[in-house]
Amino acid sequence: MAGTYRSRRRRLRRLNGGRKGGAPRWFWLVGALLFLTLAILAVGGGVAFAVYYHYAEDLERPDVELARTGSAGSRIFDRNGNLLYEFVDPLSGLKNTVPLSEISPWLQAATISTEDASFYDNPGVNIRGLLRAALENLTPFGPGFFKGSGGSSITQQLVKNVYIPPEEWAERTLGRKLKEVILAIELKRRYDDDQILEWYLNQVYYGNFAYGAEAAAWRYFGKPAKDLSLAEAAMLAGIPSAPGDYAPSIPENRPEAIRRQHYVLDLMVDHDYITQKQADEAKQEELAFEEGTFPIQAPHFVFYVKDTLTKMCEKGRLDLPEDTDCTQLVYRSGLRVTTSLDLPLQQTAEGIIEEQISAIENRYGGHNAAAVVIEPTTGEILAMVGSRNYFREDIDGQVNITISERSPGSSIKVYTYLTAFLHGWTTATVVRDEPIDIKSESGQPIQNWNFKFKGPVTVRTALAESINIPAIRTILAVGVENVVDTAHKMGITSLNDPGRYGPALTLGGGEVKLLDHTYAYSVFANNGLMVGMPSVEDLPSGYRQLDPVAILRVENTLGTVLYEYAGADSLQVLPAPYAYLITDILSKSAIQWSGLTISRPAAAKTGTSERFRDALVMGYSPDRAVGVWMGNADNTAMAEGTFSFAGSGPIWKAIMEAAHEGVEVHDFVVPAGVYFSPCAGRSEVFVEGTKCTYVEPKPSPTPTPTGTPRPRATGTPATPGATSTATPAVTPAVVPGATPVSTPTPEPSQQPSTPEPGD
Repeated sequence: MAGTYRSRRRRLRRLNGGRKGGAPRWFWLVGALLFLTLAILAVGGGVAFAVYYHYAEDLERPDVELARTGSAGSRIFDRNGNLLYEFVDPLSGLKNTVPLSEISPWLQAATISTEDASFYDNPGVNIRGLLRAALENLTPFGPGFFKGSGGSSITQQLVKNVYIPPEEWAERTLGRKLKEVILAIELKRRYDDDQILEWYLNQVYYGNFAYGAEAAAWRYFGKPAKDLSLAEAAMLAGIPSAPGDYAPSIPENRPEAIRRQHYVLDLMVDHDYITQKQADEAKQEELAFEEGTFPIQAPHFVFYVKDTLTKMCEKGRLDLPEDTDCTQLVYRSGLRVTTSLDLPLQQTAEGIIEEQISAIENRYGGHNAAAVVIEPTTGEILAMVGSRNYFREDIDGQVNITISERSPGSSIKVYTYLTAFLHGWTTATVVRDEPIDIKSESGQPIQNWNFKFKGPVTVRTALAESINIPAIRTILAVGVENVVDTAHKMGITSLNDPGRYGPALTLGGGEVKLLDHTYAYSVFANNGLMVGMPSVEDLPSGYRQLDPVAILRVENTLGTVLYEYAGADSLQVLPAPYAYLITDILSKSAIQWSGLTISRPAAAKTGTSERFRDALVMGYSPDRAVGVWMGNADNTAMAEGTFSFAGSGPIWKAIMEAAHEGVEVHDFVVPAGVYFSPCAGRSEVFVEGTKCTYVEPKPSPTPTPTGTPRPRATGTPATPGATSTATPAVTPAVVPGATPVSTPTPEPSQQPSTPEPGD
């Protein structure tokens, strides 16, 4: 290390011939001890030295302390051993320190000016800051006992990050503050100022996953820390106080980051490190920033795995000591985590999304997309594309759409018709597709996506062609709450307040997560069998008990297995025959109607939300379930007429084909309890105990014009402030021999549903 703290300070001053100043060091030491003694006496002590040595006697060097605790970041791999990401230990810079001589003197001076101007004079604590903190926290002159500001020096910040457990950082107790002050004083007593500054600059967090000056210099400016200019150094020195606001890699942060940089430069002038001319020139320098990227594969999936690991830790699913800090698990435990992800498939899906969206975004106004691929027989997540590009700020790329609640459009209709089947309906049940007098708040009636009506139609036709009015009549007949219950059993974890939703729920009037939705569709692929791992979500009774699988194996640094996914758990959440009724419709009628057929047996359902904000295609084969979303993360509407079969459809087809490469072709399995019989002009599928009672429906009377009184269902209107004069209508003899289905009153819709695309 070159020179003592005095030579270092002189060298910093020589950058501009600055003058030396400040109180003598003994003054600061006496002040620190005085503060310490007064603080201890304030809580009834008289044991200053005993407390001091209690904390200080076992103090280790920061780098030795890290070696002793074995702190290391965890590594995340795909199912084949490909590294996805290594989580950065917040103190990783201290394991591979850059010498102070390799860190720009400008950054050293900027950091001292900003964080601790008395660094080279104080004994490890900032006396002025501590006295201010004491005045605010321990006297009637502040906001209250330990509710005031802090006064941490550079040495104290180093102590907090290395020696104080993260779970104690937020504690504003006298004991924690005393420990921090004592260790800071002892650290400064034992080690040279330059050594402490070196340790500090190697561990401080600069945002964007950059810990330490060297990492930050490369992350933001693509150069080593020793080559930073004055303007660049001032920019970096301003980040640590609020990385989320000042990190300049985020374009929206730039104005605040520049204002902060100017403030740092002014402080450097005040403390005689630079002249006003140098500051003014630095303020005018235009900085070139590197892209705010870092080496990571499948970023949304990696951070989903991190959250899942934390929940598994909290629920005791990992073989770890009881006192393990689960919030710091991936940063400090050095885990090796093997996941379910298939990286080649993930990369292919990412490429498909980028290619397809680039080709159509100008036409449709949808600039983002997401996708999930699940293997139904194991419940394993093979691909998770949370957005078109994680690093694109203009599309809110860091938002993981696959776990965000969005409208599913008409793809949620499957839960409505499944509920009807469970109540005794059949695929040949007839429902009237005629105007229904349920109005939205805007005063317009709910419409079909094409504004046309087909008259009486079978359930098969209604679901396959995604006709809205029959779906509304069906959910009114079977009950909104019953449909929500069905969705929860199938895997949906949202829709948590059934009383909020009205009949428009079946058109997408409630929000679900794409991951949940895809998982639920995988249950159809398994004929009602849910496969996965015991849930780590805190879900109410009646919700799913299993989660899709993301983690296959967890090992510690010694190779000891802490968790292994030995085999899938499974639950028959739905009788197989009823699940197959949905598959039969989606794999024969719906997929052909929407033009989504692929090179093997598959089932598909489209869904477009109101105002064209979300376009989904959900589907599956016996071997893969795939969900695709297209839209804008900020919920901006796409172009009028952006139906899902045209927007998300090509993406879904391409990913489905890619996901099946090398997979043997299988047909859907027809379960026991299902039979086929001629009905309604075709070979129709039935659950044993039901039969074809279809009769050619007679033409219905001419619909009464909207607003003219007709027999009303009792209860409240379907939409707040709306009127309802329609009865939920199903052609008689629809459910022969079945238990009658109650007809609940229409409930308030949660969002405007007119007109509903609902394709």
